[in-house]
Amino acid sequence: MDVDLTKKESSKLLEFKSRVADIKKPELWDEDTDLFLRRWLIARNWNIDKAEVMLRKSMEYRKKINCDTLLTDYKPPEVLEKYFVGGICGYDKEGSPVWIDVFPLLDVKGILHSVMKEKIILHKIVACEELLFLLRQQTQKLKKSVDGIVIILDVAGLSWKHLWPPGIECFKEIVAAFEDNYPEVLRRVYIINAPRIFVLAYNMVKNVLTARTTGKIHMLGSNWKESLLDVMDADQLPVYYGGTQVDENGDPKCPNKILYGGEVPKTYYFTHDDISADMQTVHVSRGSTKYIQLPITVSKCQIRYTIRSEKHDIGYGFLYNDLDSPSKRHSEMQVILSSTRTNTHMVQLTGVLECNQPGIYILLLDNSFSWIKGKTVRYSLEVVAPKTEDEAYTDALDVIGDDCVNLTANETEDLSGHEEAH
Repeated sequence: MDVDLTKKESSKLLEFKSRVADIKKPELWDEDTDLFLRRWLIARNWNIDKAEVMLRKSMEYRKKINCDTLLTDYKPPEVLEKYFVGGICGYDKEGSPVWIDVFPLLDVKGILHSVMKEKIILHKIVACEELLFLLRQQTQKLKKSVDGIVIILDVAGLSWKHLWPPGIECFKEIVAAFEDNYPEVLRRVYIINAPRIFVLAYNMVKNVLTARTTGKIHMLGSNWKESLLDVMDADQLPVYYGGTQVDENGDPKCPNKILYGGEVPKTYYFTHDDISADMQTVHVSRGSTKYIQLPITVSKCQIRYTIRSEKHDIGYGFLYNDLDSPSKRHSEMQVILSSTRTNTHMVQLTGVLECNQPGIYILLLDNSFSWIKGKTVRYSLEVVAPKTEDEAYTDALDVIGDDCVNLTANETEDLSGHEEAH
């Protein structure tokens, strides 16, 4: 990042610093506090209000996933350890860590059929934490600020199979998580071996990229090996990418540093029992919507949901109603997550809904778009208490079951505008 600030920027930094003085900087962000805070301001075009929201959300997210202990406590699922892609090969001439990614070699369907999406995102967050650690290490070693990483994205072999919608959505969520939690950590991206279809793939994900990020992306031509050696020494690159590195077996791709994916064996796939365990089954008639109510009487909790449909897609969303007006029609309730049509017949959907206030939270399973087929849907809902209020929360929560899952007693279905109890 540029060091010099204008008078206006310096003034905004001072105000921002005062506003977020209560926030403790994560240990891995081992840099001057002003430099740390500038990242968030730059990411939000020096809008102090937006930068504060971004920073606070990120710190809350880090707390939720225990980010500060991931490097010591995280144990990756075996399938990700063996069949994911990418790795750190070395450093560029400015000291920045260089990550090589070979996305087309990833068996996207195999991975998503074997691991929950949230675990894939967490796996990438751990990689980001490793890169932060290296930035701190390089800064100490070189006695200068090393504040960004370089990515070499090898897209050789990219084809239509990689544009599978659930895979694209997962990739977009990974990118969004990086953008939201690691501002201005990316220095540069080099795209190599891009086939024509890359433009289509890029257009499918670019809406989650900020303008600053897109400005850091460089497409290299057929002489990409020479271009990479302009910014990296040969001993920092595998032979396969134009350098001199080999692994202990003489492999020019250095698989000891970089994972190259491969087809995921079906033995890793979720079984029918995995999918059905602790899940309820409902039938959503053609042209109708099923509503599943979840009354909650305390604030600051979460609803963790899992949805899987058979053979066909389904829409899902969440409504909110206050506890004092339980007889409201669904059309009069507050929409907190608009109904979105999803391919849950291809990949099981998991997510978390933050419940900031007491009320009735309603999961809707939306089949109103289909006038031909009814849908069979499996779902689970788990309510997670605030960590500091577990005992009081358990007493106050009006739900069925010891583990707060399976709330079928409050299901209703809206068919052609009419509600009827089930």
